Amino acid sequence: MGRESSTHLLVSLHTMTTALQSDLDLRWFFPLFIGGWLAISCFLSLIGGWHSLARKYRSTASSSGKLYSFASLGLGRGFGPVSYRSCLFVRFDAEGIALSVFPLFRFFHPRLFIPWSAVSDCKQERHWFMNFTAVYVSDSPIRILFRGQLGREIYEFRNHAA
Repeated sequence: MGRESSTHLLVSLHTMTTALQSDLDLRWFFPLFIGGWLAISCFLSLIGGWHSLARKYRSTASSSGKLYSFASLGLGRGFGPVSYRSCLFVRFDAEGIALSVFPLFRFFHPRLFIPWSAVSDCKQERHWFMNFTAVYVSDSPIRILFRGQLGREIYEFRNHAA
C-alpha cells in the first residue's frame, strides 16, 4: 500500500508540474512586465501631478547649480503624495528648480524646470510625522515635498533670495 500511494503521489506531482508549466508561458512575461512597468509609471505621473506640471514647465535645457543625485520628493495635491524615492536628479539656482527622473523610471516624466517666479510659497511643513519643505507652484494645487538636506537648502535659498 505504501508503494501505490507513493507512485500515485509522483504521478500527481508530475501532472501538477506539467499543468503549471503550460499555464506560465514565459514568452509573455517580459512584454507583460514592461507593459505593466510603463502603465504604472504613467499612472503615477498622472495622479501625482508630474504630467500636469510638465504641460507648463517641461524643459530640455540643462540647469546649473549643485546636483543632488538620487534625491527623493513627494508630489501631489492632497493627503497622500506620490513618493519619488531616490530616483530624482535635482538642481536649483537663482533661476529655479530643475527636476529629472532616473531614466529607468522616466516614461511619462519629462524633465521639469520650475522658475522661482512660478513658486507661490515655500515653507516648512510636517506630513506623516516627518518634516518637509513644501514648494507650492502658482496656479496649481500641486505641492512638492522635499526632505532632508535638500529640503533645508531649498527653503533657505528661496526665503533668503526672495
